[in-house]
Amino acid sequence: MTELPQRLMDELAEVGPAEADHDDPGAGLRQLEVLLATNAGSLPIDKVVAVRVTGDDELVEQFRRTGQLADAVLGVALVDLRADDRASAVSEEFWELLVAPPPERVSVGLVFGWKATGWEAVWLGHSGAGESAASVLSEFLGIEAEEVSPIVEPKYRLELDERVRRMLKVSVRSRPAVMLVGPPGTGKTHLLTELVAEISKDPPAHGLTRLRKPMLVTPDESWTVRELVGGDTVDDRGRLRFSPGHVLEAIQRDRWLILDEANRADLDRIFAGLFTWLSGQTVEVGRASVEPGASKILLGWADTPHSQVIGVSRLRRGGVSGGPISYLAGTDWRLLGTYNAVDAQRVFRFGQALGRRFDHIPVPVPGVEAFIRALRTRLDDLGPALGEPEKETLGSILSAIYRSHAEVQGDAMGPAALLSIPHYVAAGRRDDGVVPLAQLVAEGYLSSMGTWLAVLGDDLDRLGEGLRRENVLGGEWGWVHSRLRELQ
Repeated sequence: MTELPQRLMDELAEVGPAEADHDDPGAGLRQLEVLLATNAGSLPIDKVVAVRVTGDDELVEQFRRTGQLADAVLGVALVDLRADDRASAVSEEFWELLVAPPPERVSVGLVFGWKATGWEAVWLGHSGAGESAASVLSEFLGIEAEEVSPIVEPKYRLELDERVRRMLKVSVRSRPAVMLVGPPGTGKTHLLTELVAEISKDPPAHGLTRLRKPMLVTPDESWTVRELVGGDTVDDRGRLRFSPGHVLEAIQRDRWLILDEANRADLDRIFAGLFTWLSGQTVEVGRASVEPGASKILLGWADTPHSQVIGVSRLRRGGVSGGPISYLAGTDWRLLGTYNAVDAQRVFRFGQALGRRFDHIPVPVPGVEAFIRALRTRLDDLGPALGEPEKETLGSILSAIYRSHAEVQGDAMGPAALLSIPHYVAAGRRDDGVVPLAQLVAEGYLSSMGTWLAVLGDDLDRLGEGLRRENVLGGEWGWVHSRLRELQ
């Protein structure tokens, strides 16, 4: 347990746990607000608002009822962790307050939890605007502050068939699990980011009630069921306890889970009970501990939009008494992923049984005209680093390279790497304005595409025939080719 300063413990004692009988618990909250205001960089007292979280009300609503939310900088929630399982995820509810538009938002969120041994500071978070106050509080409380970032719309919009976007939107509205499938560089993760940003602006328009920033993880070949779902691990006292994996953690936080490049792990092997769960059933995914009679860990579905976790306080105690511990994904919850079926040397393939649990949305390699439109936005964004004639030359070279790739490799590689080259060229010009444009293009091409070129085999010679043309890379192709052996 975090050792709180004694004067803070004294003020918290005046508030007490949820069921304590106090003459005026509100008075204790006000004294706590004064103490925290003093130790958060000398905030004015009217910038701090504290609530005791009880009942089923949303955290935002409890703060709203105080009438102080519009002026607050620091929001404080006191939660009885013994009695209210929902309280273990109260820190996630601060997301809404930390990233909400003004006036109903705070810059710093702080959660105190009451356990059998007393009060503990369990979470401290801040938006960028609250970094200074959070830093002071972090030192005062002895806990690390977490920065909460909002859902941000990508700077560039993908150039692709609008039917792909529609398929993705409809699938996410209607199915709990959706996978984007396509070659490397087609913008699968970018497309999910676009969708999340669009939904976050108006969730009801997409058939949802709300959307928090999703959790994004990248699997790898070392993953087991424990990383994805959960499993036994040794706690800080040397005991075997169940530790939730990414799926259970995302449900507890009521945040979507995105598996980026999902098939870098052998999901057919590690999905375990998720096969049955994704078909709408409740499954047992473990036990709280190895003790006899330990609570079952169940994974199921809620009939409400928001996810729920029932009995999670028993998980902290090892689950040796009481009923099951249930993780229930809400009807708004989604499991999304991206799948690269081309890079066969380093990825696994989905089996048919797993594939049926997901909607699959194909994300094709865009045509040359779509690439040129996307390239134009990158060139326009370069500012004065390059003059217009050089931008036109650069655009012509990169378009010719893209055409050559399409002629030789078809749809094996998307445009993402080539679209990064304009910014490389602009950065090179800022460092040294006399470097020839052709050299910077060749260097950017090698650094972004070299590892792919190095394993092309016979296709490399065919590609070189197009790239060595004078209006493409010209003599610089020979330099690029000579450097590929170091990248194999």
